[in-house]
Amino acid sequence: MSATSAEHAAVTEPLTRSRNRTRAGIAAAIERAVAAGELRQDVDVRALAASFSTFMFGLSIQARDGASIEELNKAISQMMWMWDANR
Repeated sequence: MSATSAEHAAVTEPLTRSRNRTRAGIAAAIERAVAAGELRQDVDVRALAASFSTFMFGLSIQARDGASIEELNKAISQMMWMWDANR
């Protein structure tokens, strides 16, 4: 369902770049948290950034599809548990 064809490259390429920028921004935030001592030094920055960015992209789809604020907040709370587990 999310596979694209060459004819849609003009749409998909900017979206891919945008997602890559988002992922890079999350990774930078995680690196700052490690440097500040907010997260453990042995945190796998790439894996944690991938987890959070994938979650955010999925969360936006859930919101668009009509998920309630309560459902979204519960999902966010679970995701933040992962952050806390890396302290």
